[in-house]
Amino acid sequence: MFESDLDELDTADLLSAAAEYAQIREQAEVGILRAALAFADRNAVLDWQEAGELPLPGRERLRVYGGEGCPGVAEFAVLELGAVLGMSSVAASYLLGEALALRHRLPRVWAAVLGGDAVVWRARKIAHACLGLSLEAAEIVDRRVAGRINTITPGALKKLVAAAIAQADPARAQADAEAAAKARGVYVSQSDEAGTKRIWVRAAAGAVIRFDATIDDLARALKALGDTDSLNQRRAKAIDWIADPAAAHQLIEVARHLATTATGTPNTTDAPDTTAPTGGPDPTRTPEATGSPDTTPARDAAGTPGTASPDVTGTPDLPDAQATPDAGGTPDADAAEHPAAATDPAANNAHTHPGTSTPSDAARAATGNATAASPGTDTGADTGADTGADTGADTGAAPGTDTGTDTGTG
Repeated sequence: MFESDLDELDTADLLSAAAEYAQIREQAEVGILRAALAFADRNAVLDWQEAGELPLPGRERLRVYGGEGCPGVAEFAVLELGAVLGMSSVAASYLLGEALALRHRLPRVWAAVLGGDAVVWRARKIAHACLGLSLEAAEIVDRRVAGRINTITPGALKKLVAAAIAQADPARAQADAEAAAKARGVYVSQSDEAGTKRIWVRAAAGAVIRFDATIDDLARALKALGDTDSLNQRRAKAIDWIADPAAAHQLIEVARHLATTATGTPNTTDAPDTTAPTGGPDPTRTPEATGSPDTTPARDAAGTPGTASPDVTGTPDLPDAQATPDAGGTPDADAAEHPAAATDPAANNAHTHPGTSTPSDAARAATGNATAASPGTDTGADTGADTGADTGADTGAAPGTDTGTDTGTG
């Protein structure tokens, strides 16, 4: 042992001192196991048993802490052991049970510990994993792992022990795997001095993934509504919202609506507005000069075909194509949607009803006068009938309609 001040040692001697202390610590751990075993041996028989008395209710009894093949120990002995080692009675019972299991169930591993070929904490892990095995199964594990305890990583050792247990007791290994797969629970810690708690959840993978996604949705919604806290802080706040599902749903819907509104609003400063006014002409339509009847259905300001509601821009109402009588004098209900089928082309070429417009005129008037002429002027849009021979009888009393009689048929 280095008696001098460690700060005065050079690097090599300092590392040697650390290794020596580690060896001393390991020897102390082995010494604790040996002391625990000796203490267990001294408490293997109860006083009332030695006196040949009967076990009365409330009297101390023997308990087997190390599994099958290990001797019993007085159940109150762990209280004394834990008190002198500075640990709880539960921790002391694990220490005592694992020490007994090493000596009675895993003799090869115990020999490696005593010979310095296996560190105590790894040996105790092996003994703890084998507590539920039969004596024969534990013997199989003992043979497989005894020579490799200090030669592999802790993770590899855990897998090796699991494989050995599966070989030694396949039925138990399968049952343990199924039980672990079905284990579920939500665990909440005590409140700390800051007024916070911790929560652990063990559930199906799909449920946890959906829960995590909902937490993220709420955290993003809070940010969209102006919360400037960090992501983890907003995720923590989401727990409070999840406690009220209706409020959480409304929060997400409001955030989505705001996001949709923000992304769907056109930027009028970057590009001109090319949307035609309601009831106005279709800018993509080219007037026909072939004299064919206009079969475009009338459309009101709301975009409903076959009606002639007033133009929202203030244009006076015009006669609807549905009010135009057919050749027999009976109003044709389909004339607005199918003017070509309900109107004689010859009648379009010669106005037989002075003062009224043909169905094509009514359709154009209802859609906002496709030629955009000023009110009171004849645009010559009669389908091949008026070729400019109007006598000027249009007075402009009704915008876009002929109030006089055409003098000719073209």
